[in-house]
Amino acid sequence: MAVLEKIRARKKILGIVIGAALLAFIVEVGIEALGRQASNSTAAKVGSEKIDIMQFQRRMEKEAAADQNNQRSNQMDQAVPQQQVLNTMINEALLKQEYEKVGIEVSDHEITELMVGKNPAPAAMQFAQQVGAENPAQVQEILSNPTKFGATSDQLVEMRNEWNKLQENIVEQLQMTKLQMLVA
Repeated sequence: MAVLEKIRARKKILGIVIGAALLAFIVEVGIEALGRQASNSTAAKVGSEKIDIMQFQRRMEKEAAADQNNQRSNQMDQAVPQQQVLNTMINEALLKQEYEKVGIEVSDHEITELMVGKNPAPAAMQFAQQVGAENPAQVQEILSNPTKFGATSDQLVEMRNEWNKLQENIVEQLQMTKLQMLVA
């Protein structure tokens, strides 16, 4: 009993000691977590190139948004799409390294020819038809002068994003074609 009375008499001191110990524990755990996060920001390493965990998360969010209406994907284990996205990113990094190793480049002139040239890529022609343009050159004109064609800012943003994705895909296809020709 005497011990309990001594503790009650010094409850402020005891509260301060317990609070300080709790605060020290929280700070220690926080510092440890930050250290782990800083050193563990890599989802995968391909040669000397690192695939950042944030890039991986953004790619996963894009994939999830694309598959949102697909009921089958909602029933699928989350590890499957994560592994698929990671494998895709690893393959892209490997291809990029191979392109650099063998010196495969796509010039601005080649991109322009495939996007808006005399013989544009079929995908560019298809995109032009989808947006109601006569040809890809007109799509480029709409993007550079939207007021002339009465395009709204929302339409313009969406069209520009799709056009940029199309250009990236065409560049990737050309790089792959060049690599295949080199190997053949």
